[in-house]
Amino acid sequence: MDFYHNWLYEYILNTNWFIWIIIILVMGGNIVSPILLWFLMSGKKIPFFNKNKQQDTAGVKQE
Repeated sequence: MDFYHNWLYEYILNTNWFIWIIIILVMGGNIVSPILLWFLMSGKKIPFFNKNKQQDTAGVKQE
């Protein structure tokens, strides 16, 4: 099969916008992953994820 003449490769995988999405995802992962690992290894709470849990349990009465 000639992959480089396939419709999927020509019109999606080899386009400028698809390549930039891949680049942004890889660079974003390289920036965010050390920060998340630092929070997990140090035992500190991750600030963005804990706010949702506090809001969900704020209205529930504990007996």
